[in-house]
Amino acid sequence: MLRFRLVVAVLAVFSLLATACFQIIGFTYKDPLSPGEKGKIVVDLGPFSSSNNTTAIPFLVVGTAANLDQNGTSKFDLKVNFGGKYASTSDNTLRNLALAGGECDAGGLDADDIEGSFSTWRAFRTSVTVNSGSGALGTPFRVKVKIQRSGGANNSSANFVIFSGSWVDDGDGIVESGEIICTGLIQGAIPFTS
Repeated sequence: MLRFRLVVAVLAVFSLLATACFQIIGFTYKDPLSPGEKGKIVVDLGPFSSSNNTTAIPFLVVGTAANLDQNGTSKFDLKVNFGGKYASTSDNTLRNLALAGGECDAGGLDADDIEGSFSTWRAFRTSVTVNSGSGALGTPFRVKVKIQRSGGANNSSANFVIFSGSWVDDGDGIVESGEIICTGLIQGAIPFTS
């Protein structure tokens, strides 16, 4: 019985790794931001590889400093390379799970380890599953994270972090432990001007 459980556990982990369909392949942002000015962090996701095309729900988990507000995201797949454009949904359950220890690790960094370094955390995902094989390897699955410099902030910059990942729902529509895998990570600072 123990051997059976180990095999099932290994298969579950392998299936999550094999379904890690999108990772961050690039990002850009407008700089610098004046007090109260709005901007966007453009995030390009891409298929993890051509040998493991899968269907899952792509997501971003975004952390920002106190002087940088988050105003949602654009639709996912803005360039319509993967059958989009896909509506973006804010998901607090996904955010909370990603910030639980051991649930969202990318590039050797667990989201839980840096949770306290950012004042605001939000998670955004598509409202439907996306097939990573429906677009060519190297083509962007683009989404824009909408940001705004807080009006009274007088720092020289504001830090942010973005984790990308996939949610493989077991069919109940509820994000649960073991159903997400984080595949990419970017960190940066948005410069400010007076």
